[in-house]
Amino acid sequence: MRYILALLFALVSVSVLATPVPAHATWTVADQKDPMTDEVTTVASVMLFNAQAYTLPTAVVMCRPDGTIGVVISTGDILDGPGFVPLRYRIDDQPAKDAQAMVLRDSLYAGIHVGAVELAKSLQHGETLLVEITKYNGLPSTRKYPLIGSRAAIGVVLRTCGY
Repeated sequence: MRYILALLFALVSVSVLATPVPAHATWTVADQKDPMTDEVTTVASVMLFNAQAYTLPTAVVMCRPDGTIGVVISTGDILDGPGFVPLRYRIDDQPAKDAQAMVLRDSLYAGIHVGAVELAKSLQHGETLLVEITKYNGLPSTRKYPLIGSRAAIGVVLRTCGY
């Protein structure tokens, strides 16, 4: 039984990597106002609506009220947390890069703080973002995100924060 489950997982993992990025998934930008403080966070994001996952896989770039940039990734799986976990990402055919991500909010999201501005800027130039992070069971969770429309949407976020 364990071997059947392992084979099934391997097939699902390969299908995630082989699945093309959905053409209808594009980046959007919006201001989110905190109803308690009236502080505004400008958020650029893309969601993968057709992915089979625990939650909707999402990539987010935000300008926080304090003027800092944040990048948050959800692969749709429960992540290995709490705390910092390694995250690898690749834009198009560029070499993969390593980052440290803080697992947030019920272990469904990972926030990148160190290097967030550089990552946000690089997301404006490419067609596909590939992300790999460790799930709660120690296995990798890999997801592709389109970068269609990211230049304009992330540009708004960066300008809002003064970059």
